Amino acid sequence: MTRFWLLTLFVCVAMATILNAQTNYVALSGIVMDPQHLAIPNASVTLTSVATAEERKVRANAHGEYEIGALLPGSYLLVAESKGFAVAHRSL
Repeated sequence: MTRFWLLTLFVCVAMATILNAQTNYVALSGIVMDPQHLAIPNASVTLTSVATAEERKVRANAHGEYEIGALLPGSYLLVAESKGFAVAHRSL
């Protein structure tokens, strides 16, 4: 149970939605962190569209940072995973 809460807190999404003047696309970026605000390097991040079930997978860098671009506005499910930790889910 503790691991579940730890990884849930790891996903401290610093979402920056970037809207360009002539496009409908947005970008999602964030940092995967632990409760002590330490980055979780190389975490696997999966973003799934609720409407279409389309998945986008990226891997966080050495600083726990990730970015997923060219997204249409809508509802998404964000999942972060890292070896030794429970899987964290977040609806966006």
